[in-house]
Amino acid sequence: MHRNNFDFLRILFAVLVIISHSYDLSTPENQTTSILHPVINSISLSYWGVRGFFVISGYLVLQSLIRSNSVISFLWKRIVRIFPGLILILICTLLLLPFFYTSPIPYWKNSEVLSYFPSNLSLFQLQYDIKGIFENNPYPKIINGSLWTLRYEFFFYLLLSPLFFLKMNIKLIRIILIFSYILSYILYFYFSSSNSSYFNIKLHFTDLSLFFLAGCIFATFNVSVTINSKLYILLITLIILISFISKEIVDYLKYVYYPVLIILFANMYIKPLEYIPLKFGDLSYGIYLSAFLIQQSILSTFSISPINLMFATIFISSIYGFLSWNFIEKRALSFKYLF
Repeated sequence: MHRNNFDFLRILFAVLVIISHSYDLSTPENQTTSILHPVINSISLSYWGVRGFFVISGYLVLQSLIRSNSVISFLWKRIVRIFPGLILILICTLLLLPFFYTSPIPYWKNSEVLSYFPSNLSLFQLQYDIKGIFENNPYPKIINGSLWTLRYEFFFYLLLSPLFFLKMNIKLIRIILIFSYILSYILYFYFSSSNSSYFNIKLHFTDLSLFFLAGCIFATFNVSVTINSKLYILLITLIILISFISKEIVDYLKYVYYPVLIILFANMYIKPLEYIPLKFGDLSYGIYLSAFLIQQSILSTFSISPINLMFATIFISSIYGFLSWNFIEKRALSFKYLF
C-alpha cells in the first residue's frame, strides 16, 4: 500500500480554518493579525485551508471516478462520504441549540428550527440562522458558516461524472481538465475585475474550481515523488517570499504553486505524520463540520480570547471528529461498494 500524508494534510487544513475563525468570530470588527492569525495580502489561513481541501478532493475523487464501475457507483461513494457526517452534525446542532435559544416562540414550534435540517441537507438551499440563536454573539446569528463549501464540493462531483465514459482515454480527460482549468482561470479574473464582492457566487465557483481542477489534473499523471526534502523546503521558502511581495502576484500564481505543493507533499511519506490518522482515524471532516458551531456556542456563553477559543475548539472538535469518524463515517463507508 502506498503510504502518504493526505490524512495529515486534511487535519491540518481543518485546524487552519479553526485558527482564522477564532479571530474572525470573536473580533469581527477588528481584523487582528498575529503570528497565529497571519493575513498576508488579504489572504487568511482559512482560505488556504478550504482550498487545500479542494485540491486533495479533486486529486482523490478523479481517481475514484476512474476506478468506479459506473457513474452510479461513483456518486454513491461520494454520497456515503459526505452525507452521513453532515446528517450527524445537523442532528447534533438541533439538539444543542435549545441551550442558546432566546426567542419567545417555543423551540420546536419555530418554523426556522423545523426547516434547518432539510434546508442544509439539500446543500443548495442553505439556512445559516434561526431567530433567537447567537443573536448577541460578536459575529451574530450564523450557526455554522462552514457548510457553504459542501454544495460546491458535491456540484463538482456532478460535473466530473461524465468523464467516467472517457476513463479509458486518460489523455483526453487530461485535455478536457486543462481546458476547463484555463477557462476557469480566465473567468475568475474577469469576474473579480467586474465585481469586487468576495461573496459573489461566480467568484466562489471559479476560485474553488481552479483548485479542484488542479487536483484532478495531477490525478491524470503518475505522481511518484522522489523530490529532495531540501529542494522542497527551498521551493516553499521562495513561494512564501513571493507571497509577501505583491497581492497581484499571489492572485495569479496561487492556483499553480499551491496545488503543486500540496500534491507533492501529500505523496511524500513522512512516518510521524501518520500517527494521528492511524491512531484515531480521519478526524478532518468532523473537525471541519463542527468547529464553527462549537466556536459560536463558546462565544455565546463566555468572554474568551481568540487564542483560548482556538485551543478549546481544536480540543472539542477533535473529540467530535473522533466520534463522528469511528461511529458514523467509517461505518457508512463500509456500504460504499453497494452499487
